[in-house]
Amino acid sequence: MFFLTLFLPLFLHSVAGEAHCAQSGTLTTYIERSQMRGMTYNKTAVNRTKAIQLMYDVVADNLEVESISWKHNGEPISIEGSVNKEIYYLTARHELNMMITLHIQMPNARVTGNWTMSVHTADSAEHVAVCFVQSPPIIRSHLGAVRGKEGKPLSLTCSLETYPPPQTITWAKVTPDESVGNEYTLGPVPNATLISVDGVANARLQWTDATAFSGFYMCTAESSLGVDNQMFEVRIKGMKAVLWPCIGIILELFVLGISIFFYERAQTKRRKEEASKNLLDRSKAQ
Repeated sequence: MFFLTLFLPLFLHSVAGEAHCAQSGTLTTYIERSQMRGMTYNKTAVNRTKAIQLMYDVVADNLEVESISWKHNGEPISIEGSVNKEIYYLTARHELNMMITLHIQMPNARVTGNWTMSVHTADSAEHVAVCFVQSPPIIRSHLGAVRGKEGKPLSLTCSLETYPPPQTITWAKVTPDESVGNEYTLGPVPNATLISVDGVANARLQWTDATAFSGFYMCTAESSLGVDNQMFEVRIKGMKAVLWPCIGIILELFVLGISIFFYERAQTKRRKEEASKNLLDRSKAQ
């Protein structure tokens, strides 16, 4: 559904003759080395210092502009014409046309998709145009291990943050090479089902029984713009591992009960001895 919303404005509005996108944009990215358990792999990241400019050409016939509104991926967004903002727009007149430039100062993966501009002029007309911000695939980073239990289903999801969607997603089993530092080999994933997510094929890897699948797995997303990778660690907790905390608690309660028993026993003995001593002292006093 996410990627479907990217194209909806193109079908909802006719932009020819009133306004059109004069310039779309592409995120500037770079490759960084990411690490998991000593194993390193290539990860795509956004260079946030490289601003993006989207340009809209509006045929306004010198009419007064009453309002300008914006949507990002179909959702209304408030944008001001102030250069002090991270996202702002500026307007400039060129004879009968007006050029509107949307500035995205510190872009990240979330700004990808469609940016719909609507200009309302004094003749009650609405001039609509759609520009796009695109990027190589960027997979959302996953911190920590994915945990499962013996005999239970488990899934890994390759969550994409950028537009356009990747053309292919592949999964691989990562086998560390214990004899060579951070080296590893990639092989097929056993007994798993691949599922589409939001129209992206193979975005989810799923096991009906995850008992035997502890280890590391790599998701690779690829499009004509580039490639990104994300490594996952899977840890499966055995049924015995689930019972050990319960056994530990029971043992602690048992030890506590024994301690209380002997403490009360000692206190009872002490009280009896004190009572006998007091009785003897009173007898001597008489």
